[in-house]
Amino acid sequence: MSSGAANPGAHIKNGDFVRALDGAYRGRVGTVLRVVTTRDEGRTSESALVSFPAGGADYLNAEVLEKVERGD
Repeated sequence: MSSGAANPGAHIKNGDFVRALDGAYRGRVGTVLRVVTTRDEGRTSESALVSFPAGGADYLNAEVLEKVERGD
């Protein structure tokens, strides 16, 4: 793990490089294009639209993302 990966789900913002920790994109690194915060019945969740260099983009739960440095 990189030094920037100490806190999965840490405040992620547009332009951050992130690695997926789980799911279909596990281990892939991509760029956050958009962050969406949803509040429903007292619960708050955050998702990020992540674009992957090999192609494709998808909304992923921020809890399964970790920030990485650009060179990782």
